[in-house]
Formats: sequence, structure tokens, C-alpha cells
Amino acid sequence: MRDSLGSHTGTDVADQIFDVLKEYKICGNQIAYFAANNAINKDKALQGLSERVDLDPVTLRLGCAGHIFNLVCSAILFGVDKDALADAQFDFESDADAGTQVVDAFEATLQHGNQTKQHRA
Repeated sequence: MRDSLGSHTGTDVADQIFDVLKEYKICGNQIAYFAANNAINKDKALQGLSERVDLDPVTLRLGCAGHIFNLVCSAILFGVDKDALADAQFDFESDADAGTQVVDAFEATLQHGNQTKQHRA
């Protein structure tokens, strides 16, 4: 990727990627995957890019394992927001049936859903 000056919005990132694809004459069907950090602007960039290039932004998007490991290790070493954790725990405990339904739906998607639905899950 080229040096990126200025804003890193999804639109700006999509424009930069599109320029590189044009320069190297790469078509959408030649792209296997996109790997980047897990920031939301990268999801938006691929969504915007999919409007110009034939690609599926959900199926082709890979999160960066190194970024995920860093987040997990940081949480282990430095803790998490206790208030946010308590809120999440309260929400889950206050409606246990809803939590069970979510897990059941997730498992059903993994077992019976098509590849796109499984990837989104």
C-alpha cells in the first residue's frame, strides 16, 4: 500500500486501493482476500470498493490475527472496562432465553448456512 496522507476514512482507503488495482490491472476476480487491521474503516473501504470492483466485501475480508492477539493480550495484561463488562453480564443474565436463542441461531448457521452466512456469523 502507498503512504497515506490525510484522512483514513473508508472512502479514502477505498480510493487508494482502487488506484493500486487500476495501476496493476487487477480485476475483482483475481482478488482472493483482503487482510487488514480490524478497524471499521477497513470494512467500509471494502464496501465502497465493491461498488466499483466485482468482489464480496464480507467473504473476502480477513481480520488481522496479530491485531486480535494484541487486543486479547492487552485485555489480559491491563484489564477491561469493568463497568462495560458488568453491563454486558447484566444484559445477558436478564434475558437468558435471548442469549440461548442467539447461540442456537449461530450454531444453526454454522451447520446449515451457506458459505456467506457462515462467514458473517
